[in-house]
Formats: sequence, structure tokens, C-alpha cells
Amino acid sequence: MASLNDEKLRYLEVQLLKTGHIRDLEREWLLSLLPGGPGTYPETLRDLWSAFFDFVAIPPGANNDRAFAYLFTQGHTQGTLSARWHAFWSS
Repeated sequence: MASLNDEKLRYLEVQLLKTGHIRDLEREWLLSLLPGGPGTYPETLRDLWSAFFDFVAIPPGANNDRAFAYLFTQGHTQGTLSARWHAFWSS
């Protein structure tokens, strides 16, 4: 079984059709999902995830709680947060 970061990197490379550092790709991917594009949102991944959760109408709260809620909407309803992210990134 591939590691969570390996699955995430593979997913991001396929989505963006390019290679790079995982954090840079994650930032670019999140920005591609949000209206307004670069310069509209904070640069930290945590803040970008928060903006994304706001955009997809996940209720305010701790980022981990919001991640659970988002992953649930994506059909990943079983296991720990890490297991759910693994399922998401490998889908």
C-alpha cells in the first residue's frame, strides 16, 4: 500500500498534469478549485483549506472536523481521518 503522501502526490500530478513539490501542487490544486484564483486567498495551506471548506459550504469549526465533514460528502465515511484522506487521494 502506498503512503498517504505518495497517493496525494500522484492524485495532484494527475489533476494538474504536472510534477512538482507536494505542497506547491496542493496549493495550486486548491487555488484551481476556488473562484478568483491566485492573489485572492492566503498562501498557507491551512488557510487555503479553510477557504475551500467555506466555498463548499462545510460549517465552520476545527480544520480536522471540517475535513471529516468534507470527506463524508465525498463518500468517504469509514475509518480515521487519515484512512479517509487515503481513500480520497487514491480515488
